[in-house]
Amino acid sequence: MIKKAFTLVEIGIVFSLILIVSALVIPLAIDDSKKVREISNWRHTFDNVEYAFQSMFIDNSDEYQNQLSLKIKKAKNSNIIEDIVFDEFKPYLRVESKFESKKYKPRYLNHDRVKEGQYYYFDKLYLTQNNEIVGIKWLGELYDKSSLLALMFDVNGEIGPNMWGKDIFGVNVYKDKLEPFGKNIPSYEVKQDCSEKGRGVYCSYSYLTDAQF
Repeated sequence: MIKKAFTLVEIGIVFSLILIVSALVIPLAIDDSKKVREISNWRHTFDNVEYAFQSMFIDNSDEYQNQLSLKIKKAKNSNIIEDIVFDEFKPYLRVESKFESKKYKPRYLNHDRVKEGQYYYFDKLYLTQNNEIVGIKWLGELYDKSSLLALMFDVNGEIGPNMWGKDIFGVNVYKDKLEPFGKNIPSYEVKQDCSEKGRGVYCSYSYLTDAQF
């Protein structure tokens, strides 16, 4: 029996199909891997922030916290308050220095620029020992009367993509608790926001609760 060998054309077609399938599948696998890593980084950071927040309350007596509250009330503006409060957070978040860079321009998940004056714009930025970027904004006088301040975390530091829902996440800090951005928001709004057409801000909450990751 004569065995029929594959022709060069047939071999070329097979290799072409393999290349086409690889070109379609590999980018998707890479994207999934990046997303898992981004979510893992944020969960790790959030755990550290929760621990820091709890440690602050354990380390500081009620009398000290009352003195701090009085100092905040006497402050003349929100800039001074941000400095006062963040001085308390610095040792717990392992902040080393202020962060200033004209190249650092965060974006939303839909690629829109985060513009100065917007709710999720942070102009006071700091660098941690792990090269994460931390932002702080006082909210008591400006927005939500029930929250004290908001913290932003860029888990990749200055390295890109510098995008909400990718490597930038945030929490609201209250007098006795902290919550990721998006908590207590209707689930359909969270899902819509944490998508390529959304801002990605509520991914801060979604990625902490999404069981598939």
